[in-house]
Amino acid sequence: MDTARQQLTTPEGIVWIQSRVSEDPGLSRQRLAREVCEHFGWRDVLGRPKEMACRKYLLQLQRRGLIQLPPARHQAQPRQRRTCTALQDVPHLNGTLADLGSIELQAVGGGTAASRRWNAFMDAYHPQGTTVRRAVAVLDLERDRGGDRRPRRQRPRLAACRA
Repeated sequence: MDTARQQLTTPEGIVWIQSRVSEDPGLSRQRLAREVCEHFGWRDVLGRPKEMACRKYLLQLQRRGLIQLPPARHQAQPRQRRTCTALQDVPHLNGTLADLGSIELQAVGGGTAASRRWNAFMDAYHPQGTTVRRAVAVLDLERDRGGDRRPRRQRPRLAACRA
C-alpha cells in the first residue's frame, strides 16, 4: 500500500475527508477525489493526480463503513441494443469461408446505408455491439463457388463482420 492510501486510513485522514464532505454539501465525488489527491500528495510517476484510483479507494472506504461519500450524481445506465429491420433478410451461412466464393473487402464510411447496416450487424451479433470500430470485412456473396454470377433475384444480400 502506498503512502497516500496509508494516510487516508489514519484517523486524521478519515476526519479530514469527513470534514470536507460535511463542509460542502455540493461537493462531488470527482472533486473530492481531486482534493484528496492534492492534500495527500497522491500522484503517479508523471506527477498527475491519481484521481481514478482515489475514487475507487474512497468507495472501498465507504463500503467498509469508514467514511460517508457525497451521493453519486449519475447512475450508470445499462446499454440498450437497437433493433434494426435491415437484418431480417440476412441469409444464414453454414460451411467454410472457401464455400462462400469470392470475398471483397470494403471500407464502410459513416453516415451511409452500409454504415447503418454494419452497426445493425454489430449490435445484433457482436458482444460489444457498435463499440468495436476496426477494419471492415464485407463478404460479397454475389458469386457462387464456381465464380459465375448468380441471377439477381437469387443472389443473397451482403453479410459483414469487423475484424
